[in-house]
Amino acid sequence: MKEFYKFDSAPEGSLVMKGLGSIDYCDSYMVIKDTDDSVDEITGRIFTLPGWIQALLKIRQVFIVRLFGLKTGDHEIPVIEKNEHEVVVGEDDKHLYFRISVMKKQAPRGTGIYLTTIVKFNNLLGKIYFFFIKPFHKQVVKSLLKKV
Repeated sequence: MKEFYKFDSAPEGSLVMKGLGSIDYCDSYMVIKDTDDSVDEITGRIFTLPGWIQALLKIRQVFIVRLFGLKTGDHEIPVIEKNEHEVVVGEDDKHLYFRISVMKKQAPRGTGIYLTTIVKFNNLLGKIYFFFIKPFHKQVVKSLLKKV
């Protein structure tokens, strides 16, 4: 089993913080792995979602997103920014803005693979929405990082 490390801020030098100004939530999880894979290859593996996460997203779409008139997530989340070490995806909706970063960074015992999430609430609906999503967040992130 991989060892997970949790941080309350993005890794130093991360692109994920650019452009949003203040944020309301941030977490970053990291695993150490020896890999020569590019950040694009790692990102592709991370975002190939297992069936149980796809089922959660379908429930979210049917019971939360459509009910409140939010973006349905029926499309691919756009790449906001990238370089040779990091890919940042995200979306801006009326209730909140979010960004997810996959970053590959040298660590003392190998390569650190970081999965960072930041959220900016735009209104009360964003806070309420995230309140219900947050309990699932940690398990989803750990599941995605296991595939690295």
